[in-house]
Amino acid sequence: MADYMGTTVEFGGVIRARDLDRLAGVMLHNGREELVAAAREERAALTCGQTAYGMASELCSTLAELGLTYRRLSEGKYDRSADVELFEPETGKYLCAMSDHDGETLLSLKALREIKAAGGDLDSAIARLERIEKPLPPLAIAHERGHQ
Repeated sequence: MADYMGTTVEFGGVIRARDLDRLAGVMLHNGREELVAAAREERAALTCGQTAYGMASELCSTLAELGLTYRRLSEGKYDRSADVELFEPETGKYLCAMSDHDGETLLSLKALREIKAAGGDLDSAIARLERIEKPLPPLAIAHERGHQ
């Protein structure tokens, strides 16, 4: 049986109007009304809830398929550390790191050693953290010609 953990997913970018119902159907909370409000207020959308192992797998895979940038924060529980994952559709890369329960991104000694082994230094470690914590683009809804 899966452990359920508090999960927050923030996302932004341009979504086609025809994909709103698909995305709203996999959101953890608030669905379509949050999508419309985020676009109207020119901010990233936010959804929170309890998910298996804090992964929000269906939501995150849908966001990636739709080409939206997202940041997922899992609170962690028992033997699982809190973590944060950023997906950047322009590169197709997922950046992952541990986090504290307030969402502050952390790098482990193992991650720091990997950065060093790849020729990185403290500046590149800081750049990685800043990239994960960067502000997300606002959500925008693209309407197709002849449709509202």
